[in-house]
Amino acid sequence: MTKSATGDLWHTFARAHRLLVSKLDSALQEMHGLPLSRFEALAHLHTAGSLRMHEFAERLVLSRSATTRFVDRLEQEGLVTRTLCADDRRGMELRLTDEGRHRLREALPTHRRLVERYLIDSVGSQMATTVAGALSTIAREVGD
Repeated sequence: MTKSATGDLWHTFARAHRLLVSKLDSALQEMHGLPLSRFEALAHLHTAGSLRMHEFAERLVLSRSATTRFVDRLEQEGLVTRTLCADDRRGMELRLTDEGRHRLREALPTHRRLVERYLIDSVGSQMATTVAGALSTIAREVGD
């Protein structure tokens, strides 16, 4: 790949990401009072059932201090609870509250509809599968 093509790929990817994140964030805030960052946090907790703080930070790609501040806000809003881990009393475990599950359930159809509209419908399901595979490969490579 040429230097120009590499730059084009990066800039196009970054712009598409910023635009999509902005669109999803605006819609989720407007319709559900739930910014995309909180939606993603709730979705990770819902999928996992519970997460230790360091696992939560890894999934959201947050620093330790940013995670603590973020979880403080989620807890103040009544969306998550933080408890001592049963198997390691030094660690903290996060779980969704009933309110967190309710807010996620309300916002999920909006998120799904917008992702389908802007990702799947715009490139088709076959291309979306190919792109998802490529992004997974990148995430594994960068994450190591």
